[in-house]
Amino acid sequence: MQGITTVHVDVIGVDLWVETPSGRRVTVQVKTASEAKVQPDRKSKRYRFNLYCKQTHTRSEVFCFVALDKKQLRLVSSAEARSSYKAFTEADFDESLMLSDINRYLY
Repeated sequence: MQGITTVHVDVIGVDLWVETPSGRRVTVQVKTASEAKVQPDRKSKRYRFNLYCKQTHTRSEVFCFVALDKKQLRLVSSAEARSSYKAFTEADFDESLMLSDINRYLY
């Protein structure tokens, strides 16, 4: 829908090869969460994603975090996603933020 070509690959630490309309190629690791949940140390619901494998930080350029229940995603560079877990609030999954991430990382 955004004019971005994607190919699913079976490579350690990479889920997608992405080619943007400008011809730029990006490697992407996809992480999904079915719904936001209340964490023991928090009162508000959060989407939590496991980034345990250290290889993923060096193999993919971008992480794609998908909130399946909201049908939205967020993109983060691998340099920004350094911790073992990445958490987002429900408000972090917003269409305008999603489109901003797409423009930032895939164009």
